[in-house]
Amino acid sequence: MNFTRDDVRTIFGQMDLLIKFSTELLIDLKKCLPEFVRRRATDGKDVSSILKVLSEEQATRMCFEIASVFIKYTPFMLFYTTYANNFATSQATLRRLRRQDPFKKWLFDQRIRSDELGLSDFLIKPVQRLLRYKLLLRDMQKLTDAFHEDYDELSLAILKLDVV
Repeated sequence: MNFTRDDVRTIFGQMDLLIKFSTELLIDLKKCLPEFVRRRATDGKDVSSILKVLSEEQATRMCFEIASVFIKYTPFMLFYTTYANNFATSQATLRRLRRQDPFKKWLFDQRIRSDELGLSDFLIKPVQRLLRYKLLLRDMQKLTDAFHEDYDELSLAILKLDVV
């Protein structure tokens, strides 16, 4: 295969920073879950049914803590903006490299090993993740009374994410 370090940097951008950031964010978000939910999540079990039976106090605390985590991490989410701004260039580099048979074969082999997801499918995930964060917070806000103490925290988190 004939590609350079610059090609790799162009394709993956700041992926290493995004991975580190996402790992830290996940750790802090898990801390927002009540202990019994966290234990179940650690076991790899689906927690959505458990979340439905949280007391109002537990749900309120969790909602506030999740919003606080996003407020804390928003300044670091600028990595997503840089990554997203580079995405078109990344895809153009991939298209250029796909013209080379060895690279095309390598991509095909990787696709088989990854449940038929191509490299482009993986590269778009960080861009989609940022949008999902915004949707999650907006959904939480819709379910929160405007006079509830969590509403302002959620509004601030959404406002900060909208800037990113």
